[in-house]
Amino acid sequence: MVTPDAGGFLELDRLYREQGRAHYGLILTSERRFNRGSPRSTGQFVMALDAFLRTQPPESSATSLVYWLR
Repeated sequence: MVTPDAGGFLELDRLYREQGRAHYGLILTSERRFNRGSPRSTGQFVMALDAFLRTQPPESSATSLVYWLR
């Protein structure tokens, strides 16, 4: 899940962890860094997401990842 709603999804992550449950992962963003109103924002977002994803292990080995995309 990629979302700027850090508060809501971090709370869900906390609840999952308390219950011993895993999820597929969260990639958190911010409107300050990736302003949806800016024409440049989409390209910057795609490049940052691509760079992050290239550093990750195969999806089968990553669970409950929480990462701030900067």
